[in-house]
Amino acid sequence: MFMQKARSLPCSAGMATPFPNFTISNYLRHFFSIMLFLVAWNSSSQTVPDPIFFRWDSYVGCIEGDGDMRKTYEELIRDGLCHQVCQNSIVNYTLHSGNNVLTGTVWQVIGGTILSQNAYTCQVKWSSTVTTGSIGVTTNTSTGTIRFPEICVEMKIPPSAQFAMNGNLNPSNPSAPLVICRGTTVNFNNLSSPGSGTPLNSHHWNFGDGNYSTAFEPSYTFDTPGEYTVILTVTNQCYCKSTYARRITVTREAAVPITCASTVCEGERATYSVPASYRCTNFDWSVVGGTIVSPMPYGNTIVVDWVRQGNDSDGEGFGYVTFNPGRCDVSCHEPTTVKIPIIRLNGRINGKTIICGNSQELYKLPQWPTTDFQWEIVNSGGANATLMINGQRNEIMVDTGTEPGSFTLKARYHNTLLECGGTASINVTVKIPAIIEGPRVVCLGD
Repeated sequence: MFMQKARSLPCSAGMATPFPNFTISNYLRHFFSIMLFLVAWNSSSQTVPDPIFFRWDSYVGCIEGDGDMRKTYEELIRDGLCHQVCQNSIVNYTLHSGNNVLTGTVWQVIGGTILSQNAYTCQVKWSSTVTTGSIGVTTNTSTGTIRFPEICVEMKIPPSAQFAMNGNLNPSNPSAPLVICRGTTVNFNNLSSPGSGTPLNSHHWNFGDGNYSTAFEPSYTFDTPGEYTVILTVTNQCYCKSTYARRITVTREAAVPITCASTVCEGERATYSVPASYRCTNFDWSVVGGTIVSPMPYGNTIVVDWVRQGNDSDGEGFGYVTFNPGRCDVSCHEPTTVKIPIIRLNGRINGKTIICGNSQELYKLPQWPTTDFQWEIVNSGGANATLMINGQRNEIMVDTGTEPGSFTLKARYHNTLLECGGTASINVTVKIPAIIEGPRVVCLGD
């Protein structure tokens, strides 16, 4: 075997090394260069304090006006605007501190009550009686004191949700449950009001059994025995909400049916009946919005004259027929009520008669089935109000315009099934609110 004697190679001729031409002095020079680099790197990577942000978890913004629910604290301060909330609402305010440790935080609140607070958060319940307030905060970090100047808080007036059932607009005990038999249809009367706030924008009904409705005044049939809580939630144009609840008890017995319950024209006569097989010592009938013309004592059938009798219920657009089987040989002894749409010759438009300019107002007539509505503004006395298309035929939104004055809102309606109809009108006055001029942002001491 042939073998060659290995030779020693200098470092530069073999594998590359990080220290060519190695000497002790070169080694020390490179060592201290690396150490200086590490020290410099460590100094430059020291933690820089994060910016601190002032935020909240609840805000509203009105459909009309300059309200903008997306404004941050910095934008509100810059533009001289207010943080908008609903009266009586609870809002959580937070200092997002990043890597900062906060101490000695002081929250300043006017127009609300502090429910809880610490160095980072503050929970405030805003007043239910005043419309303006303010909130500010001062805190301390390792680098000094940080002060967030107070911002104004505008408290929007919420609506008031309320409803009745089956035409009983003034129940003697609203907290007591309505007791009905299985299969009974409950007619809900929406008594909600915007109060002095903005117009109502939506209605949401929760019937307590997994079913819902967004109708203004729904009717709903409860087919399963049990206990139910019906909740109405109304929202106004500033997205402030109000809720109202009533309880319903559904028994196992089947409800008494009333036949021939349908839409009628004002002045029409209609017949209503319960099964002829019922044996009753007294057929207990009652009517709201019309007159029973059948002779007494009543039998299982009655005739009703739907002629206006004073002020009928529910915006002069509906009547109610009730049969109480309390003295009948039947399993269900709870009253049954049916809602009768009445196409009035002269309807009543629901809405404000005095409104502010540069706003929007909602007006409505009863929601009669198979009825067409035509809206118009007549007799304009200086006001430049205009109509806006709305999703419901029986409703119209009015843009009040920029000029003071008055106008008449008029509606013509026609039921395409019964071929009857009528008209309705309302006189409206438009007033322009006073404008306060001056700077929206000032410095302390100015």
